[in-house]
Amino acid sequence: MPPPTEEEPPLPLVNVHAQVRNMSPRQMADWAHEMYLAGAMTWAEFHAALPAELHPDYDRTVGALTGQRAQPDRARDMVKDWEEKLAFVRRHNDWDHSHVRRAERIVSLLRRQENQLARIG
Repeated sequence: MPPPTEEEPPLPLVNVHAQVRNMSPRQMADWAHEMYLAGAMTWAEFHAALPAELHPDYDRTVGALTGQRAQPDRARDMVKDWEEKLAFVRRHNDWDHSHVRRAERIVSLLRRQENQLARIG
């Protein structure tokens, strides 16, 4: 996916300190909520952006399958995580383009957040 073009409007100035390359799942949820409230994300995009690690049954479901416990406060590179999720969605959900479009949009918003912070930083 190409980087955002100059024609794209800047993201709303919410959570301007969100470091998307060093963000916890909890911070990602807060960021997505702010993007939704500001109108930068649709309800479906917001819902898709919520990290599974925040679900109370994560350790008994996904965690049991992967062998990894939830770490909702451990910071990580959310751009990289979402690029990997996008690749997965493209491989396994190509029949449902709405999933692909939502993942592409979330990656785009994360990259735009990173670029915007670099410009004002």
